[in-house]
Amino acid sequence: TEELYKTSVLAYLVTRDESDGHGNFLVLHLITSLWGLEQVLSVIDDEKISRDALKCYYAAMVGLLSTSASGIPSVEAIDDVLATFGSSFDSNDRIQDLEKIEWSAIVARAIPEEEEHNIKLVYVTRELWRRYNYWTGFREAASAFTLTPNIGPSSASFKA
Repeated sequence: TEELYKTSVLAYLVTRDESDGHGNFLVLHLITSLWGLEQVLSVIDDEKISRDALKCYYAAMVGLLSTSASGIPSVEAIDDVLATFGSSFDSNDRIQDLEKIEWSAIVARAIPEEEEHNIKLVYVTRELWRRYNYWTGFREAASAFTLTPNIGPSSASFKA
């Protein structure tokens, strides 16, 4: 699962808006849905079901990326993000400071957010950062908040 999490985070980082750094709303769901899937699979506790479900998740990831407006990121864009975050881990002597200062600031920024997906993103990526040896990609993704997409009116405007 670690590699799937890192792949989904790399996809999130590589699809950030170039002008403002905001994360891609659809790609954010790759991260949070994998977290949800993991929680469900831990209750089911069946190795074959878990393997099959993760294969389906991976297929859905490829489908989401290939049908999104920006398409599958280019090799160059992926290489750029990998060069920065691929093997970048926060050193153990900085963990307490990062928890107190940087993560606290990210959490404080997320709490009042109107876009509820951002606090979920922060929760999940912080837990993953702790679980997977403080990989900096998780911390970077946590700070790349997404914007609520404009998907039309909040109430139906069709009149029969």
